[in-house]
Amino acid sequence: MKQQRNLEEKFSTVLQVTDGKGKLVLIGWESDRKLARNFQQIVAPYQQPQEEFLARCLLKSSLNGSEIPFDREHLCAYLDESCFWIGKALAKELAPLNLTPSECFSSARIFAADPKKIFKNYDFSKSKVEKYASLKIKSAAKEHLHLGKEVYKYSPWGLLRHSSKKKFSQALQRHSNLSKTEIQSCLLALEGYKKIYTSCQDTGSQKLTEPTSQQWQDILNFYNKFCWKKNLEPVEDDGQIKEWLNQCIQARIAWEKLDFAPLDEDFTMDPPDEELYFPPQAEELVAVNSVLTGAFLDLELAERQLLKLWYGLGIAQGDIAEVLGIEKQYQVSRKLKNCNKKLLLAVAAWCREVQQMSLNEEVIKEQNEPLTEWLKQYCKGGFNEFLREVLMSNRPYDLPLLRLRYGEALTVKVVAEKLNISPEAVADKLEQVGEYLAGELRQFVADNLDLELPISANKKLADFTNKWLVAAPYGAWY
Repeated sequence: MKQQRNLEEKFSTVLQVTDGKGKLVLIGWESDRKLARNFQQIVAPYQQPQEEFLARCLLKSSLNGSEIPFDREHLCAYLDESCFWIGKALAKELAPLNLTPSECFSSARIFAADPKKIFKNYDFSKSKVEKYASLKIKSAAKEHLHLGKEVYKYSPWGLLRHSSKKKFSQALQRHSNLSKTEIQSCLLALEGYKKIYTSCQDTGSQKLTEPTSQQWQDILNFYNKFCWKKNLEPVEDDGQIKEWLNQCIQARIAWEKLDFAPLDEDFTMDPPDEELYFPPQAEELVAVNSVLTGAFLDLELAERQLLKLWYGLGIAQGDIAEVLGIEKQYQVSRKLKNCNKKLLLAVAAWCREVQQMSLNEEVIKEQNEPLTEWLKQYCKGGFNEFLREVLMSNRPYDLPLLRLRYGEALTVKVVAEKLNISPEAVADKLEQVGEYLAGELRQFVADNLDLELPISANKKLADFTNKWLVAAPYGAWY
């Protein structure tokens, strides 16, 4: 299938494939006019942009918040050929599972459509985008395909016991026509089943049998005892409980049947850990972001300063204690937890008032990790934008150098050859840019946070600046 394709084709077309005699067969390439037009606008400012440079620009944009239109779609198209070869390889490696090559290809595509998951730990300074993605996509798809076969190992009653609530929650949301309330009912019935059901089979039998009449009654009683916590109505007989559990089983099996997935579908492969929590839709994400932003601005000044120093710049807690006048370093950690709790309670209040969904204390605590990710993005945002403005306004003449070194990940020697200067001059210029931006960042903190950072914080400021230089989406700056 290897054939020469221009950059526009690589970033704007996807494969059409089919199964043929045990192998994946390429039918052709499907172009997208929208992506083709958008790609022409992306490359317009450059004379001869390199493939790796464009891939990095699109990846940085998709990770940092869509600074380039259709960045994820272009990236998916770019990785589609890799998915083809991954699909062929997995079909051979997983031959005992009797998977079709198209199933393997489809699984790879699903993960390619989620760059935030695949490139979560990506280091722009070490690996090329396609090579790194191929390794990660193949690993993730292989694991997913292996796990997908677990639905065939158990009887229906065994599947209910051995598959997690999170998987059932995902399956019900994707492969049933049930409302949120009905899915809540299914999951509560499942919880009762898991707590009460014990097998009556003979020792050594591999297939679990249906619960006894008494166990069904106990599951029904469990449901009616706890349904009020979920704002659900009690039920009169166990027939409804059986129906809900059957919905769980059917959805769980359907979830593992991989179909070809369109690239513009919003894949979510790694939802929150809470089984009874529904991943928010796009409009809900906007609302949650608004709630958190409002709650953040409602914090006291010292609390906002604390969060921006810790989550934004990564300043050490000892330095934070010094600059904020906190007596003991351990008190910094305590204050951080208190701030997080205030933000989580604001989201819980919004869920209760707007979504009519009550989150208990345990569920709220389990949202600490996504809150931490939100705080990092939010608190870094102002510093990232400031550095971009400083660079564009004060040192635009350094942009070609930075694009080559960090955007295209070229070595200092190659950059020197392209700019017709010595490698030593390139290294000096890069060092000067880093030092200048770190100094400007220190002044920005003094002017905007009204804080004078100690000298010991210089390394953190330099680290922040250097990481920003490596990951900045230069391709979006025309």
